[in-house]
Amino acid sequence: MPELVIWSTLAAALGVTELVFAGRGRRDGPDARASDLLAVSATVVALAVPVILALAGVARSDAVSAIVGCCVATGGIVLRVAAMVGLRGRYHLTPQSEPESPYLVSGGVYAVVRHPGYLALVGVLAGLALVAAGPVGLCALPPVAAAALLRIAGEERILADEFGEEYARYRTRVTWRLVPWLY
Repeated sequence: MPELVIWSTLAAALGVTELVFAGRGRRDGPDARASDLLAVSATVVALAVPVILALAGVARSDAVSAIVGCCVATGGIVLRVAAMVGLRGRYHLTPQSEPESPYLVSGGVYAVVRHPGYLALVGVLAGLALVAAGPVGLCALPPVAAAALLRIAGEERILADEFGEEYARYRTRVTWRLVPWLY
């Protein structure tokens, strides 16, 4: 099953990317733990379900799905890294206020959408689903998309509280939260 070898390579690249940036601290609290648990659980579902479908013979990826999925996943990894690097010291796995880093990141990929890291993560997981199980594998994405939307809502509140009028101006300039021309 060459698709699963490709899937494993791309999933490992995502894992390495996350681990490189995961060392940045987080504040512990019940809301933070709940948000993290939801995001991690949804990501595990989005990773596991397409592979289980493929291994069980329920769904198979064809050449077109595998190529498209590989391109989408790779593009997502590149965008995720660009988003994390763009945030510099403000990047944390858990959404939180950063009073010791009092600057609003609004350039680079953040000049196009306000939450490119979540767009990238959903893109990587969609690509991996296509590689493993073809279009049927995309059925595993709704939980991770819902978790991303919940985290975006929380981050928007944190940023509005932290930056006030500056964030309001940024939201006026960059109207798309996640996907240009859609949301």
